[in-house]
Amino acid sequence: MKNYLILLILGLFLFSCASPKREISRNIEQGNLKEAQEQLNLLFEEEGAKEDPEVWLLKADFYMFLFDSDVPEHQELADDPLSKAYDAINKAGELDETNIHLLEIQEKRFILSEQIFNLGLQHYERQDFPEASERFYRSFSISKQLETVDTMTLFNAALAAEQGNLTDDAQKYYKQLVEMKLDEPYIFLGLSNTFLKQRDKMAIDIEKYDAFMKAYEKRERIDSIFAQVESEREIKSILSYELDAHSDIVEYVVEEEPFKFEEEKIEEIGLKYENLTAKQSEVENEALKYIRKGREKYPDDIDLLFGEANFYLLTGKTKEARDVLDLAIERDPDNPSLHFAFGANYEKMAEDELLSEEEREMAFEEAVKAYEKAIELDDEYVDAYYNLGALYFNKGIEIFETAEEELRETRDFQQYQKAEEKIDEMWLKAQPYMEDAKELIEPEHPMYRAIITSLYQLYARTDQDEKQEEIQKIYEEMFGHPE
Repeated sequence: MKNYLILLILGLFLFSCASPKREISRNIEQGNLKEAQEQLNLLFEEEGAKEDPEVWLLKADFYMFLFDSDVPEHQELADDPLSKAYDAINKAGELDETNIHLLEIQEKRFILSEQIFNLGLQHYERQDFPEASERFYRSFSISKQLETVDTMTLFNAALAAEQGNLTDDAQKYYKQLVEMKLDEPYIFLGLSNTFLKQRDKMAIDIEKYDAFMKAYEKRERIDSIFAQVESEREIKSILSYELDAHSDIVEYVVEEEPFKFEEEKIEEIGLKYENLTAKQSEVENEALKYIRKGREKYPDDIDLLFGEANFYLLTGKTKEARDVLDLAIERDPDNPSLHFAFGANYEKMAEDELLSEEEREMAFEEAVKAYEKAIELDDEYVDAYYNLGALYFNKGIEIFETAEEELRETRDFQQYQKAEEKIDEMWLKAQPYMEDAKELIEPEHPMYRAIITSLYQLYARTDQDEKQEEIQKIYEEMFGHPE
């Protein structure tokens, strides 16, 4: 009788402990999430509850159901419920030392992994790439806890990180995929791209330091520019020419005034410049290494061919780029992007002053043909229209600068007039391509400002008064009244 009473009391005690958990579980399943949350909060205040894996699994259930709920009021109960569910399941796993709840924990991890993956897809579709990458990687991490190899989820994490400019994360994930031997050519291309993005970031500082050192070397000339010229726009224009730097870099020079630096400061910048260029070279070697690894494994993959050509274009290796592009076009002759890349390659050669005049002229003509072919294959290829227009436009500027220099030396005005006719010819050839590019893009497009500026100058140069008046309205809205 005594033993029976002890068992009865023990049974009642266990029932009283289990009852709140069952009530919370029932409320969760029935969608009474507010009540379930209140009950959970009370339960966690009880002694020993925080050491009970079942309580943490209930908490995980609550947040997983909350994530799936369509009831608007439920969204106010907690932020980022899946992260909280993830932490709760991991806590349950830590406390379940005897593995009594192992199967339930594994089952919940599997369901949570699917939920987090789907949330990653939602972020990706909204182009919220950093958030998508984080969710995909968390889903992958859960799959590792389940001792499965979910390479495609890791690939999604890498791709989203790359598109979200999380270069270090993308690089780490792609390297993991290479080690896991996932059979996918883009992994090598993506990994190479992450190193090229690192290179691009370094390039800005390299150009800035280079401009600083040039400004210091020409400090007397630069100082006189600031003293004599009042217009900030004109100062920047002169500095761009003097320092052979882009307008963005000139902004740094105007702001920092490095021509006033002490010699020790310039020496420090020079050392940074040398270290950064050496680091950039290392990064370029890594980018090329992974492209070549990909090409070895997938010699016929057109994207890897294109990626290798693009690497050579970015690093100024025009001959190597041309060889790869020849092979790529032979395999995929109707790909407009390849012909565009071919045009960009020849355009770089046309600007290379180390080549002979004859070689540069040949490169110019080949660039024209390549851009025209890209447009023929894709009549809405904005970049091809713009590049071809800019190619003719810049050729006109080149002829103008040469004619000005020759006129100062020879005073041959008749020859100068012939050059002016050639300039107008080049700019009129540029006009239809610039106009087509303008019609194909929205004003928010980053290329739009350059197109408007070019057309404004072109119409003024070729005496197209009506068109100039029309474009001037847009020009003034973007840049203010021209000085």
